[in-house]
Amino acid sequence: MNDYALHQAQFSESLPGYGVLSRLVHNWQARRNVRQLLKLDDHLLRDMGVTRSEIIWAANQPLSVNAVLALEERSTNRHRHLPLDHG
Repeated sequence: MNDYALHQAQFSESLPGYGVLSRLVHNWQARRNVRQLLKLDDHLLRDMGVTRSEIIWAANQPLSVNAVLALEERSTNRHRHLPLDHG
């Protein structure tokens, strides 16, 4: 299965413009999914490890950026810089 997926990815990127178009569509769908998170309440977002402002930031990234990956990276970086709770 992995070989098939790799072959499909290589084939689609060999077609002129298809790789870029495919990536833009994928990133547009990712942005839509990120925007859906805004419907959740703040308690659920906190449990997921993201803030409303991070979601808005990710949803406003250009289509050349995958909003899901950008949100995940930003959230992870924020958590890495939080002081440890020893209580």
